[in-house]
Amino acid sequence: MTSNIKCQYHYVHSHLDDTTALCNLSVPEQLNVLADKLTKDALLEAIETGQYCGSLFPNEYMRVFIAGIKATTSLKTTLYQTWGQRTAKTLFDSKNILPQQHFDIVH
Repeated sequence: MTSNIKCQYHYVHSHLDDTTALCNLSVPEQLNVLADKLTKDALLEAIETGQYCGSLFPNEYMRVFIAGIKATTSLKTTLYQTWGQRTAKTLFDSKNILPQQHFDIVH
């Protein structure tokens, strides 16, 4: 699928309102200041109430968690890695090479 929409990315310095009056900032800079404020307010409210927004992204219809961690790359790779770590942890512990409780510190 292709799109005819063209976009451009522009770097906008953050926290410019610390040194410059809001009215003297460009529109993108003012929007960045507003986004910073809204984000900070939302985070402080979430901390205060214990209610956080969900982590579902647009068009993210499914999330897969393996060993309690969201898989963000290849599911095959994540499964192999998780299985390998569990197998190694059990093996090293059974051979008295490394106790299971220390495996994650060393690995």
